[in-house]
Amino acid sequence: MKEYAGDAGVVKTVTEMNTGRLSGAFLSLVADMPLLERTPTGIKPGKPYASGEAWKEYQRQITVLKELLKTLPATFATKASDLDHALKNKKIAAYIACEGGDFLDGNASLLDQMYADGVRSLQVVHYAPNALGDLQTENHSTMVSHLQAKK
Repeated sequence: MKEYAGDAGVVKTVTEMNTGRLSGAFLSLVADMPLLERTPTGIKPGKPYASGEAWKEYQRQITVLKELLKTLPATFATKASDLDHALKNKKIAAYIACEGGDFLDGNASLLDQMYADGVRSLQVVHYAPNALGDLQTENHSTMVSHLQAKK
């Protein structure tokens, strides 16, 4: 699913956020984006990541987003006090989030690197099931079945 409209759309949106005096926003990486397919019934995950692919995708996305942030009327933010700094400079404080824990590939120690990279919010599951959980609306289960087996 490659429907990214380009950086101009992001610049326009962030400029509008500034005009509206928004003080801060989360800009998201989308962990399962390369896996998603549009179907007649909605967006569904296709094939899962091979070992190591998800982390490489994370590294690609975080690099692209950090480069894009340099061009935006925003301040890269990692702590609450960055809101004050951004407001003084008439910019929004841009925090980084991640939709889906796929990047971790079951390795929680990668959270330290994500934190060091500036990621401040992690949504456990997006569209694709991963080692952290799955969707309640699908028939499959990864984590829940694993936990039930331990009872």
